[in-house]
Amino acid sequence: MNAFEPVRFWPAKRGTSRVGRQLISYGIYDQSGAKIKPWPIMISYASRFSYMRLSPPKNAKLLDKKQYIFAGNFEGNFGHFLTETLPCLAAAMDLKKQFPDATLLFYKSARPLEKIMASAGAFLPFIQDHFGIDAGEIEFIDEPLHISQCAVAPSPFLAKSSYAPAFADTIRKHLSFSAKTPDRRLYISRAKWPYRTRVNDETKIQNRFEKNGFEPVFLEELNLNEQFELIQSAKQIIGPQGSGLHWSLYAPNLTSIVSLGRPSKLQKGICALHGQKYVEVTGTRKSIKDRRDRLFDDSQLQSAVDIANHELGL
Repeated sequence: MNAFEPVRFWPAKRGTSRVGRQLISYGIYDQSGAKIKPWPIMISYASRFSYMRLSPPKNAKLLDKKQYIFAGNFEGNFGHFLTETLPCLAAAMDLKKQFPDATLLFYKSARPLEKIMASAGAFLPFIQDHFGIDAGEIEFIDEPLHISQCAVAPSPFLAKSSYAPAFADTIRKHLSFSAKTPDRRLYISRAKWPYRTRVNDETKIQNRFEKNGFEPVFLEELNLNEQFELIQSAKQIIGPQGSGLHWSLYAPNLTSIVSLGRPSKLQKGICALHGQKYVEVTGTRKSIKDRRDRLFDDSQLQSAVDIANHELGL
Protein backbone atom coordinates (compact mmCIF):
# COMPACT_ATOMS: atom_id res chain seq x y z
CA MET A 1 0.00 0.00 0.00
CA ASN A 2 1.35 3.45 -0.86
CA ALA A 3 -1.53 5.67 0.24
CA PHE A 4 -2.95 6.75 3.59
CA GLU A 5 -6.15 5.30 5.03
CA PRO A 6 -7.72 4.89 8.49
CA VAL A 7 -6.39 1.91 10.47
CA ARG A 8 -6.63 0.59 14.03
CA PHE A 9 -3.94 -0.92 16.21
CA TRP A 10 -3.88 -2.98 19.40
CA PRO A 11 -0.73 -3.41 21.52
CA ALA A 12 1.05 -6.75 21.19
CA LYS A 13 -0.10 -9.53 23.50
CA ARG A 14 1.88 -12.65 24.31
CA GLY A 15 0.29 -15.76 25.72
CA THR A 16 1.77 -17.25 28.87
CA SER A 17 1.57 -20.84 27.65
CA ARG A 18 4.61 -21.96 25.65
CA VAL A 19 2.45 -24.63 24.04
CA GLY A 20 -0.07 -22.03 22.96
CA ARG A 21 2.64 -19.89 21.41
CA GLN A 22 3.80 -22.74 19.24
CA LEU A 23 0.28 -23.22 17.89
CA ILE A 24 -0.20 -19.59 16.88
CA SER A 25 1.15 -18.83 13.42
CA TYR A 26 3.22 -15.72 12.82
CA GLY A 27 1.93 -12.44 11.50
CA ILE A 28 -0.54 -9.61 12.07
CA TYR A 29 -4.15 -10.36 13.00
CA ASP A 30 -7.36 -8.42 12.76
CA GLN A 31 -9.91 -8.11 15.55
CA SER A 32 -11.64 -11.35 14.57
CA GLY A 33 -8.36 -13.30 14.83
CA ALA A 34 -7.89 -13.65 11.07
CA LYS A 35 -4.35 -13.16 9.77
CA ILE A 36 -3.73 -10.25 7.45
CA LYS A 37 -1.78 -12.15 4.80
CA PRO A 38 0.24 -9.41 3.09
CA TRP A 39 2.15 -8.71 6.31
CA PRO A 40 3.92 -11.66 7.92
CA ILE A 41 6.14 -10.56 10.80
CA MET A 42 9.19 -12.69 11.45
CA ILE A 43 9.39 -13.01 15.21
CA SER A 44 10.78 -15.83 17.31
CA TYR A 45 7.73 -15.97 19.52
CA ALA A 46 4.09 -15.99 18.49
CA SER A 47 2.27 -12.85 19.51
CA ARG A 48 -1.14 -11.56 18.52
CA PHE A 49 -0.47 -8.39 16.61
CA SER A 50 -3.55 -6.49 15.48
CA TYR A 51 -3.58 -4.13 12.53
CA MET A 52 -7.03 -3.65 11.08
CA ARG A 53 -9.44 -1.50 9.18
CA LEU A 54 -12.40 -2.46 11.34
CA SER A 55 -14.29 -0.66 14.09
CA PRO A 56 -11.92 1.00 16.59
CA PRO A 57 -11.36 -0.56 20.03
CA LYS A 58 -13.10 0.89 23.06
CA ASN A 59 -11.36 3.96 24.47
CA ALA A 60 -8.91 4.02 21.55
CA LYS A 61 -6.73 7.09 21.30
CA LEU A 62 -7.54 9.02 18.14
CA LEU A 63 -4.56 10.32 16.16
CA ASP A 64 -5.80 12.45 13.27
CA LYS A 65 -3.33 15.34 13.20
CA LYS A 66 -0.31 13.48 11.82
CA GLN A 67 0.60 11.07 9.05
CA TYR A 68 2.07 7.70 10.04
CA ILE A 69 3.88 4.85 8.31
CA PHE A 70 3.53 1.43 9.92
CA ALA A 71 7.07 0.10 10.34
CA GLY A 72 6.54 -3.37 11.83
CA ASN A 73 8.09 -4.63 15.05
CA PHE A 74 10.81 -2.89 17.08
CA GLU A 75 12.94 -5.31 19.07
CA GLY A 76 15.39 -4.37 21.81
CA ASN A 77 17.16 -7.73 21.50
CA PHE A 78 20.26 -7.45 19.27
CA GLY A 79 19.64 -10.48 17.08
CA HIS A 80 15.98 -9.65 16.52
CA PHE A 81 16.89 -6.05 15.84
CA LEU A 82 19.16 -7.17 13.00
CA THR A 83 16.79 -9.69 11.46
CA GLU A 84 13.40 -8.07 12.11
CA THR A 85 13.52 -4.38 13.02
CA LEU A 86 16.05 -3.21 10.43
CA PRO A 87 14.28 -4.99 7.52
CA CYS A 88 10.95 -3.42 8.56
CA LEU A 89 12.63 -0.05 8.98
CA ALA A 90 14.21 -0.25 5.53
CA ALA A 91 10.82 -1.03 3.96
CA ALA A 92 9.22 1.86 5.83
CA MET A 93 11.98 4.27 4.80
CA ASP A 94 11.34 3.43 1.15
CA LEU A 95 7.75 4.53 1.68
CA LYS A 96 8.87 7.62 3.61
CA LYS A 97 10.42 8.95 0.41
CA GLN A 98 6.83 9.43 -0.81
CA PHE A 99 5.66 10.82 2.54
CA PRO A 100 8.65 12.66 4.06
CA ASP A 101 6.63 14.24 6.88
CA ALA A 102 5.20 10.96 8.16
CA THR A 103 6.17 9.49 11.55
CA LEU A 104 7.21 5.83 11.76
CA LEU A 105 4.94 3.74 13.96
CA PHE A 106 6.26 0.50 15.46
CA TYR A 107 4.85 -2.33 17.46
CA LYS A 108 7.13 -3.18 20.35
CA SER A 109 7.64 -6.44 22.18
CA ALA A 110 5.56 -7.05 25.30
CA ARG A 111 8.12 -5.44 27.63
CA PRO A 112 7.49 -1.93 29.01
CA LEU A 113 8.39 0.87 26.61
CA GLU A 114 11.10 2.32 28.87
CA LYS A 115 12.91 -1.03 28.88
CA ILE A 116 12.65 -1.30 25.12
CA MET A 117 14.19 2.15 24.68
CA ALA A 118 16.91 1.46 27.23
CA SER A 119 18.08 -1.70 25.45
CA ALA A 120 17.64 -0.10 22.03
CA GLY A 121 19.67 3.00 22.86
CA ALA A 122 22.80 1.48 21.35
CA PHE A 123 20.96 0.92 18.06
CA LEU A 124 19.82 4.50 17.49
CA PRO A 125 23.20 5.88 16.28
CA PHE A 126 23.29 3.14 13.63
CA ILE A 127 19.76 4.02 12.53
CA GLN A 128 20.65 7.70 12.38
CA ASP A 129 23.85 7.13 10.39
CA HIS A 130 22.45 4.72 7.80
CA PHE A 131 18.78 5.65 7.52
CA GLY A 132 18.87 9.35 8.35
CA ILE A 133 16.17 9.12 10.99
CA ASP A 134 16.28 10.01 14.67
CA ALA A 135 14.30 9.00 17.74
CA GLY A 136 11.93 11.94 17.35
CA GLU A 137 10.55 10.45 14.13
CA ILE A 138 9.63 7.13 15.78
CA GLU A 139 6.57 6.33 17.90
CA PHE A 140 5.38 3.08 19.49
CA ILE A 141 2.02 1.37 19.83
CA ASP A 142 1.63 1.21 23.57
CA GLU A 143 -2.15 1.54 23.75
CA PRO A 144 -5.13 0.98 21.40
CA LEU A 145 -4.93 3.52 18.60
CA HIS A 146 -7.28 4.78 15.89
CA ILE A 147 -5.19 6.50 13.22
CA SER A 148 -6.85 8.44 10.45
CA GLN A 149 -3.80 8.64 8.15
CA CYS A 150 -1.54 5.58 8.07
CA ALA A 151 0.37 3.98 5.20
CA VAL A 152 1.74 0.44 5.27
CA ALA A 153 4.95 -0.47 3.47
CA PRO A 154 5.33 -3.79 1.63
CA SER A 155 6.60 -6.48 3.99
CA PRO A 156 10.29 -7.45 3.67
CA PHE A 157 9.27 -11.04 4.56
CA LEU A 158 7.53 -13.76 2.63
CA ALA A 159 7.08 -15.82 5.80
CA LYS A 160 8.95 -16.53 9.00
CA SER A 161 12.64 -17.03 8.16
CA SER A 162 12.06 -16.15 4.52
CA TYR A 163 12.92 -12.74 3.09
CA ALA A 164 11.30 -11.22 0.03
CA PRO A 165 13.80 -11.17 -2.89
CA ALA A 166 13.29 -7.42 -3.32
CA PHE A 167 14.71 -6.87 0.15
CA ALA A 168 18.22 -7.52 -1.19
CA ASP A 169 17.88 -4.38 -3.34
CA THR A 170 16.38 -2.48 -0.40
CA ILE A 171 19.48 -3.22 1.68
CA ARG A 172 21.77 -1.85 -1.02
CA LYS A 173 19.73 1.34 -1.27
CA HIS A 174 20.01 2.15 2.43
CA LEU A 175 23.41 0.81 3.44
CA SER A 176 26.77 1.79 1.97
CA PHE A 177 28.83 -1.30 1.22
CA SER A 178 32.58 -1.33 0.80
CA ALA A 179 33.85 -1.45 -2.78
CA LYS A 180 36.87 -3.50 -1.67
CA THR A 181 36.90 -7.24 -2.26
CA PRO A 182 36.44 -8.90 1.15
CA ASP A 183 39.45 -11.01 2.13
CA ARG A 184 39.22 -11.85 5.84
CA ARG A 185 38.20 -15.13 7.43
CA LEU A 186 36.52 -14.42 10.76
CA TYR A 187 35.63 -16.57 13.72
CA ILE A 188 32.70 -14.83 15.46
CA SER A 189 33.57 -15.71 19.05
CA ARG A 190 31.33 -15.75 22.12
CA ALA A 191 34.21 -16.63 24.43
CA LYS A 192 34.00 -13.19 26.10
CA TRP A 193 30.22 -13.02 26.07
CA PRO A 194 29.14 -12.66 29.73
CA TYR A 195 25.89 -14.55 29.23
CA ARG A 196 25.05 -18.00 27.98
CA THR A 197 27.09 -19.37 25.10
CA ARG A 198 25.93 -22.02 22.64
CA VAL A 199 29.03 -24.19 22.39
CA ASN A 200 30.97 -25.94 25.13
CA ASP A 201 34.61 -24.99 25.80
CA GLU A 202 34.60 -22.21 23.23
CA THR A 203 38.08 -20.89 23.98
CA LYS A 204 39.49 -24.26 22.86
CA ILE A 205 37.32 -24.17 19.73
CA GLN A 206 38.36 -20.58 18.99
CA ASN A 207 42.04 -21.50 19.23
CA ARG A 208 41.49 -24.41 16.86
CA PHE A 209 40.09 -22.16 14.15
CA GLU A 210 42.67 -19.44 14.77
CA LYS A 211 45.41 -21.96 14.02
CA ASN A 212 43.63 -22.72 10.73
CA GLY A 213 43.59 -19.14 9.48
CA PHE A 214 40.51 -17.64 11.12
CA GLU A 215 40.75 -14.34 12.94
CA PRO A 216 38.77 -14.33 16.23
CA VAL A 217 36.57 -11.27 16.70
CA PHE A 218 34.40 -10.24 19.65
CA LEU A 219 31.34 -8.27 18.58
CA GLU A 220 30.44 -7.22 22.13
CA GLU A 221 33.56 -5.02 22.11
CA LEU A 222 32.37 -3.08 19.04
CA ASN A 223 29.50 -0.69 18.39
CA LEU A 224 27.07 -1.44 15.57
CA ASN A 225 28.84 0.72 13.00
CA GLU A 226 32.13 -1.02 13.78
CA GLN A 227 30.45 -4.41 13.52
CA PHE A 228 28.96 -3.45 10.16
CA GLU A 229 32.36 -2.37 8.82
CA LEU A 230 33.94 -5.56 10.14
CA ILE A 231 31.48 -7.85 8.39
CA GLN A 232 32.06 -5.98 5.12
CA SER A 233 35.71 -7.05 5.23
CA ALA A 234 34.96 -10.78 5.53
CA LYS A 235 34.77 -13.29 2.74
CA GLN A 236 33.92 -16.11 5.15
CA ILE A 237 32.66 -16.35 8.72
CA ILE A 238 32.34 -19.23 11.13
CA GLY A 239 31.07 -19.33 14.68
CA PRO A 240 28.37 -20.48 17.09
CA GLN A 241 24.85 -20.22 15.74
CA GLY A 242 23.29 -16.93 16.77
CA SER A 243 23.09 -13.21 16.19
CA GLY A 244 26.75 -12.80 15.22
CA LEU A 245 26.21 -14.89 12.10
CA HIS A 246 23.02 -12.98 11.32
CA TRP A 247 25.14 -9.98 10.34
CA SER A 248 25.51 -11.84 7.01
CA LEU A 249 22.08 -10.38 6.14
CA TYR A 250 23.91 -7.07 5.61
CA ALA A 251 26.98 -8.49 3.84
CA PRO A 252 25.94 -9.45 0.29
CA ASN A 253 29.60 -9.85 -0.72
CA LEU A 254 30.21 -12.48 1.97
CA THR A 255 30.65 -15.82 0.20
CA SER A 256 30.14 -18.51 2.84
CA ILE A 257 29.05 -19.12 6.43
CA VAL A 258 29.74 -22.16 8.60
CA SER A 259 27.51 -22.47 11.65
CA LEU A 260 28.40 -24.38 14.82
CA GLY A 261 25.29 -25.48 16.68
CA ARG A 262 21.66 -26.26 16.21
CA PRO A 263 20.07 -26.00 12.75
CA SER A 264 18.69 -22.56 11.95
CA LYS A 265 15.95 -21.91 9.40
CA LEU A 266 16.52 -18.20 9.92
CA GLN A 267 20.19 -18.36 8.95
CA LYS A 268 19.30 -20.49 5.94
CA GLY A 269 16.82 -17.82 4.88
CA ILE A 270 19.41 -15.08 5.27
CA CYS A 271 21.97 -16.91 3.15
CA ALA A 272 19.36 -17.79 0.52
CA LEU A 273 18.60 -14.09 0.03
CA HIS A 274 22.17 -13.32 -1.06
CA GLY A 275 23.15 -16.71 -2.52
CA GLN A 276 25.71 -17.28 0.23
CA LYS A 277 26.91 -20.83 0.79
CA TYR A 278 25.73 -22.08 4.17
CA VAL A 279 26.85 -25.19 6.04
CA GLU A 280 25.82 -26.39 9.51
CA VAL A 281 28.03 -28.48 11.77
CA THR A 282 25.57 -29.37 14.49
CA GLY A 283 27.77 -31.16 17.03
CA THR A 284 26.13 -33.13 19.85
CA ARG A 285 23.51 -31.96 22.31
CA LYS A 286 24.92 -31.21 25.74
CA SER A 287 21.72 -32.58 27.27
CA ILE A 288 18.45 -34.01 26.06
CA LYS A 289 16.48 -31.11 27.52
CA ASP A 290 18.47 -28.32 25.87
CA ARG A 291 18.64 -28.41 22.08
CA ARG A 292 20.76 -25.26 21.81
CA ASP A 293 23.91 -26.00 23.81
CA ARG A 294 26.30 -28.21 21.85
CA LEU A 295 29.46 -30.24 22.34
CA PHE A 296 32.08 -30.66 19.59
CA ASP A 297 34.77 -33.33 19.52
CA ASP A 298 38.00 -33.09 17.50
CA SER A 299 36.59 -34.89 14.47
CA GLN A 300 33.60 -32.55 14.29
CA LEU A 301 35.80 -29.47 14.56
CA GLN A 302 38.15 -30.78 11.89
CA SER A 303 35.11 -31.39 9.71
CA ALA A 304 34.13 -27.75 10.13
CA VAL A 305 37.65 -26.62 9.15
CA ASP A 306 37.65 -28.91 6.12
CA ILE A 307 34.23 -27.66 5.02
CA ALA A 308 35.32 -24.03 5.37
CA ASN A 309 38.49 -24.66 3.34
CA HIS A 310 36.56 -26.54 0.69
CA GLU A 311 34.09 -23.66 0.23
CA LEU A 312 37.03 -21.39 -0.62
CA GLY A 313 38.79 -23.99 -2.76
CA LEU A 314 41.70 -24.35 -0.34
